[in-house]
This record gives sequence, structure tokens and C-alpha cells, in this order.
Amino acid sequence: MNNNLADFLKIIYNEDDNSRGLATSSAGIISLVSYIKLNDIVITFLILVIFYPISRLIFIWIIKKYDQNEENKKITKFFQTFSIQEEILIIKFVRNGSSFLDLSYKEAFHSEFETLKNRNILKEVEYGYQLNIEIFNKAREIFKDECIPF
Repeated sequence: MNNNLADFLKIIYNEDDNSRGLATSSAGIISLVSYIKLNDIVITFLILVIFYPISRLIFIWIIKKYDQNEENKKITKFFQTFSIQEEILIIKFVRNGSSFLDLSYKEAFHSEFETLKNRNILKEVEYGYQLNIEIFNKAREIFKDECIPF
């Protein structure tokens, strides 16, 4: 019994979906306030049922925007810190029109490939190197003069 209760509590408090918790809390507070003001359980329940999905969508949108802003800050910070050789390598990706470069560039950019791999921005795949897609998309925006027009 005690082990099952501990497992149940771990499931409850190990929640990754922050929007659900925020929406539940806000819907609960709105429902409590409406019950205190109106003293009607039916109307309070209807307010809860109507307000919860709306607040959940709002919190999902807010958290998604926040996560996108954090990701953009991280990518922008990266583009402010790379070296000239890394910039040339990233321009090669943009000129290639793909986030993939084959192994023929390995000799010319060996140290740049290694530093980008150490920063988890680049990974070595079977026949070449794969640049992080968010970094590649941002690089296409920054180096749009270097892009292949599609």
C-alpha cells in the first residue's frame, strides 16, 4: 500500500506539462471565487468546465512562446560567439542548401567540425555531418545573400 501511494505521488508530481498545472490552478481559483460570490454549485461547475480548456490553451501558447524565445536567445548567442572559421563552415552549409555536408570537407574544416560537435550543434552521420536544423534555419536568415534561391 505504501509503495503504491509513493508511486502514485511520483506520477502526480513528476508532471512535465506545466500548462495543465497552471490551467488547473487558475480554473480552481476562478471556480472557488465564483462559488464564494454566487453560492451556486451548478454555475461554479459550469465556470470550471468552460474556463479550464480556455486557460489551458492560453497557458500552452504562453509556454510555447517562452520556449521559442529562449531557443532564439540561445541560437543568437551562438551566432555571436562563433569564430571566423566556424562562420565560413556554416556559410558552406547555407551555400550547399542543406544542413548536411559530406565528408569531402573534413580535411579543410577538421577543427571547426570538432568544436561544433563538442557544442552539440553538429553531429557526425554515416556519410558526412549534420548541422542542427534550428541553427541551419537561423543561418539561412542571417546569411540570406549566400542562400541558393528555391
